[in-house]
Amino acid sequence: MNLNLSKVKKWGLVIFLVVITLSLFSYFFSKQYYQSGYIVKLGIYDLGMTSDKEGVHREYQNILMELQKNQEHLNYVEQPRPHYSEVRMWFLKDEKINIADQMKTLLQDEIVAWEIRVDDELIGMMDHKESGEQILDRVKSRFSSEEGELLSFKEQVTLSEVESRPVQLDTPDDVEDKLTTLLVPAKTHIVKEGDTIWDIAIQYNLTMDELQIKNPTMGDKIKPGEIVQISPEVRKLNVLSETTIEEELAVPFEIELIASSSGIKAREGLEGVKRVSYLIEKENGIEVGRSMLEEEIIKQPISQVIIKEMKVQVASTKDMTITDKGFIWPADGGIITSSFGKRNGRLHKGIDIAGTSSLDIHAAAAGEVTFSGTKGDYGNLIIISHSNGLTTYYAHNKKNLVSVGDRVKTGESIAVMGRTGNATGVSIHFEVREKGKALNPIQYVSQ
Repeated sequence: MNLNLSKVKKWGLVIFLVVITLSLFSYFFSKQYYQSGYIVKLGIYDLGMTSDKEGVHREYQNILMELQKNQEHLNYVEQPRPHYSEVRMWFLKDEKINIADQMKTLLQDEIVAWEIRVDDELIGMMDHKESGEQILDRVKSRFSSEEGELLSFKEQVTLSEVESRPVQLDTPDDVEDKLTTLLVPAKTHIVKEGDTIWDIAIQYNLTMDELQIKNPTMGDKIKPGEIVQISPEVRKLNVLSETTIEEELAVPFEIELIASSSGIKAREGLEGVKRVSYLIEKENGIEVGRSMLEEEIIKQPISQVIIKEMKVQVASTKDMTITDKGFIWPADGGIITSSFGKRNGRLHKGIDIAGTSSLDIHAAAAGEVTFSGTKGDYGNLIIISHSNGLTTYYAHNKKNLVSVGDRVKTGESIAVMGRTGNATGVSIHFEVREKGKALNPIQYVSQ
């Protein structure tokens, strides 16, 4: 019994010593090999483990400083911050260098930038919104000549916030050059002596209407040196402007034809004055439209009195004399107040007839109406095409009585005489043309 107890005590001591030895060994081993550390994450990415949390964070800050070096004026996108989770484990391997390398790859020098697009096409990237706005204002100002102009772009222009990198930014000069570069220059024609609008249209394979649309301010009378646009310039970005102007214009006087037996004395006419306000529309500084907003008579005109020595005999339409060219006088009597030919250095392409016994305007020959409407200085105008290749013009009408496509007979009433357009009184402006070239009407009509 004593022997067994001695053995138990002996083994107990052995076990106690083993436990103490293992405990001491475990304590000293864990101090060296069982360590505290941190798992490092950047955004959604696991970068590795380290025991040097402060060292990793200093490296993170150094990378940010290097990315933004010498570019403090830029608005950088907020970067993700590292997240540290504490852990304890055997044999912790410090991956600080590898973590730093991964941070350099993941941290980008992203900034808040502003992109300019024209019709959804990217033109350039700017560092600040104000830079983009200044560029667009400078583009507009290139074609601004009047104070108070309302300026806009023909195309859709957007200035939007995006995330970018500094290397993708453009300089203001480069962006402005892209916006203002002339892609295709305008094609123009300089009017020469003898040129007519018809000739110019034929030369460039255009219709008269197409040429008029391209030159909305062009009158029916052109003179040498004038520039006629054939095709517009093509730009990446086109500037539209609207402005109002006021002009004082002459008001034509009427002509009164008085019989000599009335005892009334002749007198010169005196033009009146009117103030007219217009809405002017321009594209890239070139006027493309003009519409009247308001008109005010400042000074009334005084009519001209013409004394006629002989009573005008006017035959009925059926009895009107038809010339050997097949035309009749387009009015009921009257006198020619302005002849065909040069006047103030410009060609007057027809004759003006006033002082008629009625306001009826007659077709000088049978034909088809090819135009009935308003046209520039002509005012209300009718154009008739005849079978012999000639066309006749009847202008300044108070009212047109026929429409495009109507066929009219010789002597048929087609309009009421008036003073629309650039008229000097109630009259008819009458022209005869061949392929657009104005001919002297007196060679074709006679009272």
